[in-house]
Amino acid sequence: MATLNGFTNLESIKRSLAHLYAIYSPVHIHSFATDFIAARDNKRYNGDATIATQRLAADIAAHYRLPITTVIVNYSSTMQPPGRVELSAGNEFIVDLQAKYRTKLNTIAGILAHEVAHIFLHRCGAELKDNHENEILTDTTASFLGFGITILNAAYSHTDYFPKLTQTTRQYFGYLSLDEFGYILARRDHAFGLKSRSYIRRQECKDAYDTGMQKYTSELKARPFSPRPWYQRLTHHYLNKTAKGSLPPIHFECPKCCKTLRIPAAQQKLSVHCPICDSRFFCYS
Repeated sequence: MATLNGFTNLESIKRSLAHLYAIYSPVHIHSFATDFIAARDNKRYNGDATIATQRLAADIAAHYRLPITTVIVNYSSTMQPPGRVELSAGNEFIVDLQAKYRTKLNTIAGILAHEVAHIFLHRCGAELKDNHENEILTDTTASFLGFGITILNAAYSHTDYFPKLTQTTRQYFGYLSLDEFGYILARRDHAFGLKSRSYIRRQECKDAYDTGMQKYTSELKARPFSPRPWYQRLTHHYLNKTAKGSLPPIHFECPKCCKTLRIPAAQQKLSVHCPICDSRFFCYS
């Protein structure tokens, strides 16, 4: 279960994004530029809760480009995790959900976005050996490929008022904080030219998106994406002259796919091409 604030998993998220881009081509990843939550027709999920869940699971699988024939939905009052999805040899989805979420379609959508992402990654051999790192990879994949808004909208809070006590219960899904989900959405918006904030429903989730955007924006303003201050340029020029041009290269992360890149310490504005995600941007050495 996710927490509300913080970026304790930030490095794992970046490794997950680099892993995702290393496995898929940039063209394939950019084919997921449409958000699931923005494209779906809510009327399709009216009526019986089980049928609605079946259709929702089928649509989520279709977004991941997974072939399916039948979706079987089971509700359990004793199951510990919020949800579980299994894929049989015949392309049948078996969906197990906690019974308390039976009529909460937004919650089910957030749960299934994560669970079906496990199948998506498994089929491509993209699973990681460490369980926690693999769960972060799954959350990152789901968020970056179109389900970040769905996952944030699955979060909810409920307040009970008693004579001498007010008790608020909050429920979040996934292994990342809401701020970290906001950070991934910010990276997705930057990569695909999107604006996710208007589709997020609850204010604290909007705040998490804003916090994530601030975090990502600060990274884009850091070195080497911005010029050195004049006094650092002067010092760097002196060191480069003293070392006769043999200063070590500058290592940094690609602002799109997080792949580690390097540029020479040439004190110039350079056009950089990332061979993993095929992005181009300027850096200041």
